[in-house]
Amino acid sequence: MTELIRGVDVSSHQSSDAIVWAELAKTHRFLIARATYGTRPDPTFAEHVHRARDVGIVTGAYAFFRSSQDAQAQLDVFAAAVEPLGMGPGWLPPALDLESNVSNGDPLSAAKYAPAEAVCEAWVQRWGRAIVYSNISTWSALGNPEWIREHLLWVAHYTLASVPRTPLDLPWHIWQHRVSPLPGVMAGDLDQNFAAAALPLLADPGAPALLPLDPDWDAVRRDRDDLIKERDP
Repeated sequence: MTELIRGVDVSSHQSSDAIVWAELAKTHRFLIARATYGTRPDPTFAEHVHRARDVGIVTGAYAFFRSSQDAQAQLDVFAAAVEPLGMGPGWLPPALDLESNVSNGDPLSAAKYAPAEAVCEAWVQRWGRAIVYSNISTWSALGNPEWIREHLLWVAHYTLASVPRTPLDLPWHIWQHRVSPLPGVMAGDLDQNFAAAALPLLADPGAPALLPLDPDWDAVRRDRDDLIKERDP
């Protein structure tokens, strides 16, 4: 396997005090913390984010979608959790966790999970991008809806293979590949992830586009000269 960017995701199942953050930062570059479980805020979210950012780890936030609860209410609770921490440029895009949760009262059906599309659309309007977390079996049970193509994919697939199976055979951006302890970092289980290539960070929507890596310098000079003429006719 080629070198990939390592990260973890956490929730209230992992105490921030149980993680040796300085050690985690030596090998892992990003952390995605659960901000909400349906309409219930995760009480460990802010502490996880603060601890991670203190050691230079890039942070993101995810919402566990509850099909039995109102989608707008879930949006409101998520915004109330992440906005005080300044989620924006430099963060990973918000991620919506879509997985089977039947045992906790969330029916797994296309109709019940349909509002998840509107949640992601609202996030794109607010932050510019959204991530969908799922796996091939859950997505198939939901009828393989096409709207996932509009967003970044965080796939859960625990395998020794070099390439995970993904919904609709889409390319993945983040791969949750294993759940196990990290010696020296945490004794309990941690969800471990890879990111493919560069981390898909949020950007300032008002910022100018970056120059391409191999710019057309003649075009750049022409644009500069035209700008000078406009300012000094």
